[in-house]
Amino acid sequence: WSLSKLVGVNSKLRGRHLSELVDAIAARAVGSSIMNQSANAAFKNWSILLYCIAKMGFSCQDSKSVQQLFEAGAKEVPQMLHRKQRCVPQDVSNSIWAFATAEYGGCLQ
Repeated sequence: WSLSKLVGVNSKLRGRHLSELVDAIAARAVGSSIMNQSANAAFKNWSILLYCIAKMGFSCQDSKSVQQLFEAGAKEVPQMLHRKQRCVPQDVSNSIWAFATAEYGGCLQ
């Protein structure tokens, strides 16, 4: 979240190294169970990560790993809501905003 604030203030920070960092974070989140380790914090984890990446100006068209992250989020977020997993309205709102801002073209069912 703080990185997205910094990049938002100084757009010069968005370059190859930041793209590589975002790709690495996205790949790690998709390739492991780290996002869902804590049942009480899973929704917030997804919300913050998706929001941060979208806030920095990355879209699903920017890289395969960002696209895969949003695809994984599109599967997880509705399932967590269906299971009535703990979340606050702000996290739901931030997630939906992130999907729209990152130009996610899939379906959230």
